[in-house]
Amino acid sequence: MIQIPNKLKKYIDIWYGIIGLLSIFIIFFSHDIVSILTHDKFTEAADIFVLWVLIILSMYYGLYYSNFLIAHNKIKEVSVYGTSIGMLSLVITGLLVYSFGMLGAAIGAFLYNISIQIINRYLALKFGCEKYGEKNFIYISLIIFLSLLSYNLISSEYHNIYILLSTVFIFIYYDIYNNALYLIKKKE
Repeated sequence: MIQIPNKLKKYIDIWYGIIGLLSIFIIFFSHDIVSILTHDKFTEAADIFVLWVLIILSMYYGLYYSNFLIAHNKIKEVSVYGTSIGMLSLVITGLLVYSFGMLGAAIGAFLYNISIQIINRYLALKFGCEKYGEKNFIYISLIIFLSLLSYNLISSEYHNIYILLSTVFIFIYYDIYNNALYLIKKKE
């Protein structure tokens, strides 16, 4: 099994923390961000913008495994699986677009991305890559889904409340994340 250098592990952990903080910010302020960027023309796309957070998270989860496969010249395997998943994804995304419109396209993109990352992880582990990042991925995903749940429970009429809640989430997340980094450093 090929070991990951401790320095790289540290950077991966920090990157998950950054993604988590950005995700919470985007979830709670997606309507404001889209409104500012599009001059109030496409604010209904703010909910789809939130799915972008999930796509980014899944991309970074699989980035380590994808890089391992590329570094070990497993491009053929990645291409075969990627093409197969891509063709299946086109059909699924088409059905989702037909059923849900623009939201279906975003869901299809997310499903495609997470499928690619899972396959790359499987292939990398098969070729001797060390497992890494699962706990961080699950932890960050849980925080993101709790943030999404909180955001959806709060009506836009209560704008000040979700600003307060997002601030609380950020401080809780920051505290837990720093404690986790402290424990990691303490073990080293």
